[in-house]
Amino acid sequence: MPFKKLFQSSKSPSDGFSQTEREAIVDLLHFCMYADRHIAISEDDMIEKVARTMSWDATISYEYYEGKSTGAARAAIENKDARSEFLKSLHDRLKDKESRAFALKVADDLMKVDGEKKQAEFDALSELKRALRA
Repeated sequence: MPFKKLFQSSKSPSDGFSQTEREAIVDLLHFCMYADRHIAISEDDMIEKVARTMSWDATISYEYYEGKSTGAARAAIENKDARSEFLKSLHDRLKDKESRAFALKVADDLMKVDGEKKQAEFDALSELKRALRA
């Protein structure tokens, strides 16, 4: 299903997040999906489900952003310097404890959705928690 059909234009978002926070949550979820270097359909489906619950800005193409997010997450997994910048960006965009708590909860849920949680996923989640606490 095309993502542009999933998002409705809304003058007053009902999810409580800013567009910057929504984008950070999508980035964080892509980072989690790639953390164990194994992509399960159930993980991709869950990211889509979470994205559908958010009041995505209709003036921003989700399809375009998803590609950009995937690239940034993959670079963060592969490169230590890119990872540091990526985590700092998440910290800066998820400004309050509610958005951080939501992001970490859905990250944990995403890492369990394929039925197994590997060490790489535990490590990535710990790294995310440290980055968002700072």
